[in-house]
Amino acid sequence: MKPALRAALVAMPLFLGGCANNPDPYRVEGDAAMQTFRYDDAARAYAQYLEISPGQPEIRAKYGRALLAAGRPLDAAEQFRIAVAQAPNNDQYLDELCESLLRADKRDDLFALLRTNCSQRGRVSDHIRLGRFSQRMGDGDTARTALISAARIDAGRTAAPQIALYDFYASIGERAEAMRRLRMAYYVEPKSTDVAQRIAASGAIPGPTFGLPPGDEPQ
Repeated sequence: MKPALRAALVAMPLFLGGCANNPDPYRVEGDAAMQTFRYDDAARAYAQYLEISPGQPEIRAKYGRALLAAGRPLDAAEQFRIAVAQAPNNDQYLDELCESLLRADKRDDLFALLRTNCSQRGRVSDHIRLGRFSQRMGDGDTARTALISAARIDAGRTAAPQIALYDFYASIGERAEAMRRLRMAYYVEPKSTDVAQRIAASGAIPGPTFGLPPGDEPQ
């Protein structure tokens, strides 16, 4: 056997092994499948990626999204739990975990997760999340309390809790309180596109006196 051929045959297993240990083709395959709405194929590709490289929360979340789009919310929740554990400060992964639990009708698990985040971390975004998902589950009292807590913690620094309160009050027909919250949001962030969209939808015309400084929140 010629030396060059012998060297090629020896190198071939190493080359093939290197390809087998490279997860990137599975990511590319999964992304392409998601773009063409082949969610089961995408899920399989991402699962193969994670078999090789399990410590990638971004791919873990993509796997969860594929499962959720394929109508498998409970399986999706499992993947999003891992993604949240790997990247605990990523609010998107947490939102997607909550969405998966809601679609899987795991309401007790969802409430437990939301309340634990509020008690352990207590961020404005945690209370807003509790408020929004509580409303979607039909618990308006918890939603109102959580969103007011978010505004209290925020203390007028951002428009986010006021926007959430506007959405809440507008959805239940309390227009006066909704507009009061929208004016507060405008005062805090007058150039916010989220605020501008809601002002346009409400039919209001903001002027020099439209903004309203946030005040003390009820206990």
